Amino acid sequence: MLKSSHLFFISLILLAISGCGVKEKTSATSYVKSALALETSCQINEEKRTFSNSIAFPEFYQKVDKLITDYNVQKGQELIGLNNYFMVEGTHFKTPLLLSEERLKRRMAHIKSKLQNIFQADIMNLTTLDPMIVEANRVELTTQLQKLGVLKESINRWEAQQCELESLSDKKDLDIRGLLKYRDDQNSFLELCTQVRSQSNCNAEFRLFKRQGKVEEFINHYKAKIEEREKTYFRRNKRIHLSCKKSEELDKNIITLNIHIDKGTKKIVTDLNKMKLMAQTKWSNDKNLLKINFKENKNLKAKLKLTDRFVSHVQTSNQGRVLFLSKNMSRFQRPYIFAHEVGHLLGFPDCYVEFFDKEKKEIIYYSLEKEKKVGSRKNIMCGLHANAKAPDHYINQMAVDFCKN
Repeated sequence: MLKSSHLFFISLILLAISGCGVKEKTSATSYVKSALALETSCQINEEKRTFSNSIAFPEFYQKVDKLITDYNVQKGQELIGLNNYFMVEGTHFKTPLLLSEERLKRRMAHIKSKLQNIFQADIMNLTTLDPMIVEANRVELTTQLQKLGVLKESINRWEAQQCELESLSDKKDLDIRGLLKYRDDQNSFLELCTQVRSQSNCNAEFRLFKRQGKVEEFINHYKAKIEEREKTYFRRNKRIHLSCKKSEELDKNIITLNIHIDKGTKKIVTDLNKMKLMAQTKWSNDKNLLKINFKENKNLKAKLKLTDRFVSHVQTSNQGRVLFLSKNMSRFQRPYIFAHEVGHLLGFPDCYVEFFDKEKKEIIYYSLEKEKKVGSRKNIMCGLHANAKAPDHYINQMAVDFCKN
């Protein structure tokens, strides 16, 4: 756990909300770094950290953390990077996050080697950081600390998904990189076919269509198949219904989501109002406001429950929807993750792709967020940013579905 005494936001492609220490040590909040923190499948505890323990990563990270924290206490926050990093992997299909034990081992070895070159000593043997060395190598040192922060998050995800590798392998059939590559470069049209068939079959079929002068028909056939697959990441569940009323005073639609919460949960989750306000802000626009009410009413179709699992998630059935909120997060994380999960209560799916490739023994993850200008709003269902929210077309679609006037 990093230590700090005050907080500040820095915009990351996914989400980075970071802390910095000044003159004294205090325990920092556990921050949401990215969409990766949202929906991993296993509760992580020390017994299940078999991979990170096997490469002694916790000891290495804690040692670096202590050295940086002690240095910053002495110098008044001179050195940042360990918790202030820019997560590029996973933000786009061209730069997917690739996780495997071999990849993670190589990344750790590279960081250790770079730090050893900077300090001319094994970092595990250092008791303090030399200010002269830090100043002379500040840029490179900050870079390696940022890489270490990303590595920590990546290892957490790898370990958290170990209990779900079988189901993640089935999700390989939901990969749409062939379509995304084709849109970027129409010469890669064969990848539309290989997304659903083997390379050899695609090659043979293409040769046949080419001899018949029907290449465009070949392309359109497979393009349509993958585009239908793509729609599942953005298509709202139409079975979910909410009440809506037009406010003449505000000249806005008020869409109401009532969530059942029992007394026990209410005692534990003391920041309900902060969670509610965050979600309402993320799911409202100029013409439509989301209003959330927490009520003790078991007959409500939407319910909030706590779970010991690492994951927060929503289960939908004929009886309604249950938002399982993980106990294993800080009060700072909860409003952001709750706002994302409310999106599932409203019927919207995740818009990121994640699957396990059994042949390569690696997890592949990438967001379907369209590239936008720096600082523009991001889709909260594709990944968390400091400024992520529901797109207007999501909110307007709810108004079309729920508001009759």
